[in-house]
Amino acid sequence: MQTGTIARWEKKEGDKINEGDLIAEVETDKATVGFELLEDCYLAKILVPEGTRDVTVGAVICITVDSADLIPAFKNLTLEKLAASFASSAAVPPPAAAPGCSLPTHMKVCLPALSPTMTMGTVQRWEKKVGEKLSEGDLLAEIETDKATIGFEVQEEGYLAKIMVSEGTRDVPLGAPLCIIVEKESDIAAFSDYIETAGADVSTPPP
Repeated sequence: MQTGTIARWEKKEGDKINEGDLIAEVETDKATVGFELLEDCYLAKILVPEGTRDVTVGAVICITVDSADLIPAFKNLTLEKLAASFASSAAVPPPAAAPGCSLPTHMKVCLPALSPTMTMGTVQRWEKKVGEKLSEGDLLAEIETDKATIGFEVQEEGYLAKIMVSEGTRDVPLGAPLCIIVEKESDIAAFSDYIETAGADVSTPPP
């Protein structure tokens, strides 16, 4: 399965969802499958309406929150606004190289604002490993904000050259570098020992 169709939403925005509840039916290339949630929450926003076809694997289809009080914050959120947030704050051009230092062309991906009140986030899980090929729309990581856990998607093709914030790292400030993406697979090795020398101080929890 590479894409799917949202056949039907079983829950409405604002509904309380219990662990194991069916929230949607997703039609794949082989069958129609029930999509269940694994924790108690509230459905704050449906981003992909019923009947939408060719939804890529890893795409953000809805937003869930821990408390009903947080639902209004996502009332006007759209996929376009979410994508604009990624595009405007996630990609940072490479810094000027220090004398005697030459790095290949690369893109530094920084933590964007994923909710209206977000000031920091937690890197829950990386969905890609260093060295993997990335395609536009691929799910790169899961980021926990002050209101929800949101999938962080890749905005352009490349290769994941360096992960700069480990899984489980909490209180990562907005704008902190998360990873580095390069255009060519052959450029990955150049970042094996790369260390960020400027920017936010992010502490990594003990193993």
